[in-house]
Amino acid sequence: MQPLAHNDLLQTLTEVSAAFVGFSMLANALRSSRGDELMRFMNYRDVAEIGLIGVLGSLAPLLLYSFGWPEETAWRWSSAIFGAAHIVGAFASGRRRNRTIFAEDEQSMVQFLVSNPLRVVPAFSCLAVVFVLAITNTVAPGPLSGARHVSAVAISLGIAGWFFLFAAFGPHSAASPRPGNGSTAK
Repeated sequence: MQPLAHNDLLQTLTEVSAAFVGFSMLANALRSSRGDELMRFMNYRDVAEIGLIGVLGSLAPLLLYSFGWPEETAWRWSSAIFGAAHIVGAFASGRRRNRTIFAEDEQSMVQFLVSNPLRVVPAFSCLAVVFVLAITNTVAPGPLSGARHVSAVAISLGIAGWFFLFAAFGPHSAASPRPGNGSTAK
């Protein structure tokens, strides 16, 4: 059996995805106690989840192909699984944030999203591209299926990197400053 197209790149993406999981867990364990701890924790958790979804997206085509599935079918099902995992992950993250962070603040998630365009617009734009690539591969596979799938996984890791930057270095307040977190009350 011939190796699957993009075999080496998929293996590299698997390693990078796993590194994101490990780095986010380590950074979360070693994080300082400044800022909003819950927001920081949620950001690191999102990075870890996206990393795990990246591992799934990188290994799925290799595993399916190794079981004798035709290449086009392996790409199609891998993209469907990867896209579905991202949808579930995005909704789960939003729900967790709504139930924890925004439940105790006066600010809603919608207000947070609108007031933080630098955080939100790049992530949602990239996520939309990932969905389009995954849906295209699932509905209309073709000669570029492998390239589209690998691109979707790489873009997903870009989202994880973006979230990691905000978790590690960004402001961690989900809403306006609150007493007790090192800021002054309004």
